[in-house]
Formats: sequence, C-alpha cells, structure tokens
Amino acid sequence: MRHRRSLILAVLLGLLVPLIAACGGGTPAAAPTAAPAAGATAAPAPVAGGGGTMEVEPNAVLRVTSWGDAAEQKINTDSFARFNALYPNVKIEYQPQASDYQTKLKADAAGNTLADVFYLDSGLMTAFGPENILLDLTPGLQAGGVTLDSYAPALLQLFQRDGKTYGLPKDFNPLVLFINNEKAQAAGVDPTSITTWEAWRDAATKMTTGEGNSKVFGMCMQADAQRFGALMLQQGINIVDGKTVNFTDPKAIEAVNFWYSFYKDGHGQLPKELGADWCGQAFGEGKVGMTLEGGWMVPYLAKDFNDVQYTALALPTPPNGDRSSLLFTNAWAASAKTAYPKAAAALVLFLTSPENQRPILDVGFALPTHNTVLKDPAAQSNPTTKVLLQAAEYGKVSDIAFGGAAKDDVLKALNTNVEAAFLGQAELSKALETAQAEAQAALNK
Repeated sequence: MRHRRSLILAVLLGLLVPLIAACGGGTPAAAPTAAPAAGATAAPAPVAGGGGTMEVEPNAVLRVTSWGDAAEQKINTDSFARFNALYPNVKIEYQPQASDYQTKLKADAAGNTLADVFYLDSGLMTAFGPENILLDLTPGLQAGGVTLDSYAPALLQLFQRDGKTYGLPKDFNPLVLFINNEKAQAAGVDPTSITTWEAWRDAATKMTTGEGNSKVFGMCMQADAQRFGALMLQQGINIVDGKTVNFTDPKAIEAVNFWYSFYKDGHGQLPKELGADWCGQAFGEGKVGMTLEGGWMVPYLAKDFNDVQYTALALPTPPNGDRSSLLFTNAWAASAKTAYPKAAAALVLFLTSPENQRPILDVGFALPTHNTVLKDPAAQSNPTTKVLLQAAEYGKVSDIAFGGAAKDDVLKALNTNVEAAFLGQAELSKALETAQAEAQAALNK
C-alpha cells in the first residue's frame, strides 16, 4: 500500500495554508517513438535550476507514465506545462497507469514498449537496475549543470547503481511522532518534552486512561517493521548490513522490546482492537494519545478530524542513541531505449528541479527532495513541516535499511514473527531469532 503513500501523493500537506502562503515564490502501450531525422540540429533550452543549458532532440515525442489518481495526474500535467514553457518543441504524451503499475511497466519493458519517462519505485529499481533498462542520467546532469549534491543524499542513494544514477527522487516522507495536544495536557504532559525513550514511555503511561470501551491508550501500535525499524536504526545498527541480518543484535532486540513494551504493559493498542482501520483513524477518533506515522497524517486529519490539535516531533531518542527515521521515496526515471535520451533526461531534471518542486509544494502535493527547497526557511516556517523536512538530513530510506532487493522477504520475516509475539503466539526474542533465520536465508539465495 506504499505505506499510505497514495494519500501523500494525492494531497500531502494540502491544507497547510500558512505553509503554502509562506512558500510563495491500464492504458494501451503506444508504439515506440521514432528516432530523430538524420542531420537534424538539436534545439538548446534552459534547464531550470541547472545554471546552464541542455540540448534536446528537435520535435521529440516523450511518452510519460505514472501511478496516481486524478489529483496526482493534474499535478503532473501542470508540471509538463511548465516544462513545455521551456521546451516548446518537446511533445509529451501522458499515459497514467492507475493500477497494477509495476506489473504493467515490467511487461512493457519485456515487450520493448516501455514509456520514455516514468515513476520509479524501489521494486522497479531492483528489477530494472541490473538489466540496462534505465537511462543513466549522469550525462544529462552534466549537460544541465546539476550536481548530485543538489538532492538529499539519503534519498538519491536508492536510485544509484555501479556509479550511475538512474532516477532522481521526486518526493519523500519520514516517520515522526504525532501527539494529541488535548490528551497530553489532560495527562500533565508537555508534548515538546517527549524527546527521549524514557519520556516517551512516561507520556504513554500518563496518557493511558479510562476503562472498557472508553479507554484511551497512550500509543497506537503496529507490529510493523516499517515502524519499529526506525527505533532499530536509532540504536546505531544496520538492520541489514550487506548480506548480514542484524535482528538479534542486542541493540536491535532492545529497540523492538521497547516498542513491544507499550503493548505488553497496556499503554499501547493495535488499531484493529480499537475498531480502527489504521493508527491515523484511532488517533483522530481520540482513542490514542500518540502515534508513529508520516506526513500523510496532516491532510488526513485536516480533512476528517480538523478539530484535533497535535504536535509533530522527531522520534524520541534512546540512551546513547542517535536521531533517525525511516524515509519513503520514489523517483522520476527514463528508459535506456528512448529515442530521445536528451529530451528524456531534460524532463527528469526539470520535474525534480526547484522550479517544479516549489509550485508542487505550494499547492500542497509532496515534500521536496531538492536541497534548495528542502532548506528554504519559508518552507520550514510551519512547525510540522519543519519536522518532516528535517528528517531528510538524518533518516534512512526504508528500502535500503531492509536489504534493497531482498526487502520484501526481510520485511515479511520480521512482520510475521513480531506479529506472532504481539498475538501471544511466540516470545519476542524467539520471534526475532526465527525472523533472523528466515531473512538470512532469503539474503543468501
């Protein structure tokens, strides 16, 4: 479910009006595009944010695809219009794929009908990266005068392989702690004081009140590695280090035990046991005082629970630990077989440039990945947005943290066994040992 990224990509931060004001300034596959006519001259055009110019093939026609609902598609068509203001001779044929996106693109790649430019997620990067399917954007970056350090390094790494860059991150989201201000006040807790694991546990204890159906729990819990994994990172270990799984590292066990303690000690509850579909709903309905979620909470709460006042904080840190978070990201990329590699690279560079990311942020669509926008003081003037944006400086992309190509197997091993512990079917340390063995076997394939 892309960790509720459909919510992010559709409307993330869409109702942060102060921020917006502060920022200011399955479709059928078409036939492959034809190569440019021999002897044709290339048309130079400026690359926004690159400080230079790029040449693109004259009369280029680029087929572009993405996932996304109507709102997201509108964001993209607006972006293409901005691109065409700079590159009027490049025609864009937009063919969004609302469902079965990965399946469709893999089939297109196998049939040599892959779009020229497209969204790239970690699964497609794993499938396409080793197979020479993706266009190396290095020449395009050089032609446009854009350096790799223009983007948050943690977000860029996922789309690099063997010294080549195959995608540029288009947006991201981290995990942060959301605290219900009213429930914190009633419990005598200052939300801004929840900066350590000890303070976090203490707050959850104090915010757990009532009995029966009216009971409020301090924390909303999930037996999900893409929640408690962030705590493992805070302990200074690599969850997966190359071909080695570290679930049974003492620091990893300590992190998962801390997470589990909210549930075991009665100060945290699973959403399904609260009659909620997910932790955001439980938080909005006032059934929990805190939850560990991402920026997708902002538009969700504003739309469905706009009376809930909350504070968003970076994850509290353990003793002798470090700040960390899990980051989720996707990229724009291009096909290595495009007939118009210069135009395709120019489009990818523009779509991820400050000139395009700023208006997208202004309309509340997504968190930016370009440092010029990420570090803009105006963008960080909203406290919640500031916390979200700053996580790009210290977080780690989830796909990398959980083993890259083996991510799905690693997550399955962790989630299945830790959930068994939550359900009382296994002791937690034994569950982690089993998860370690299963994930290690997957990595050793």
